[in-house]
Amino acid sequence: AQAIRDAAAQATRWRCQAVIRMVDALQPQAMAEAMREMARQVDAIAMVAGDHPHVNQAVADLHAAGCPTAALLSDISSPCRAGYVGLDHRKTGRTAGWAIRRLSAQAGDVAVLVGSHRFIGQELTEMSLRSYLREWAPDFRVLEAVVSREEEAMAYEATLALIDRHPDLVGLHLPSGGVAGALRALREARSLDHHIVAVAAELSPVHRTALLDGVLDMVIGTPKAAVGAAAVQLLCEALDARGQAWSPRTIDLPFELYTPENV
Repeated sequence: AQAIRDAAAQATRWRCQAVIRMVDALQPQAMAEAMREMARQVDAIAMVAGDHPHVNQAVADLHAAGCPTAALLSDISSPCRAGYVGLDHRKTGRTAGWAIRRLSAQAGDVAVLVGSHRFIGQELTEMSLRSYLREWAPDFRVLEAVVSREEEAMAYEATLALIDRHPDLVGLHLPSGGVAGALRALREARSLDHHIVAVAAELSPVHRTALLDGVLDMVIGTPKAAVGAAAVQLLCEALDARGQAWSPRTIDLPFELYTPENV
């Protein structure tokens, strides 16, 4: 949110003001309603949302009304969106698979904790991790994805259950929110006779501490300032093009990699 505020304030070609509203991205009807309400206050919208018919219908309605809408951090399937700004999640998933394969002392089970199956970004991450290990390390077995609903308590319980049910668990990818709960569970499991390689998304103070303590092995981070700038530019260009032909644009930005040695 702050990166978008900064980018709007620093835009030189356009005069912009960012209006930020926090909405539960896991509630599609609430998200769609919030988008329609925001469209009465602003000229264009960038939003983080799950891919759902309610959300896609709202995007189509706003597009018809002349309010461009772009997907931020996780794409949606609506052909009416102005575009997508974020990471290439195929690459993040394969990078997570590469790290787990390289850092694991032995082959075993690998788990992925997603916030919701509705987030296309997290879905692509899981699929791509599977693809990498299928190609390069078929002796690793990727378990069915576990949903945490982006909640710390659910992530904690889910991680404990994974460790209990799968004694051969050697890798855990955490591309979702609520990661603090999963990290707490990993701390409690450090007495295992093997290390569980853990890869997470975004570098928060909690992630930083976990890296330094050896609970996390790698973090795949989003360049927030670049995302904010690209989102503002995309929306402004879409506004400039109203009434003209416009094809949705995909802006994939390079991600950041953090280990205990470079935080």
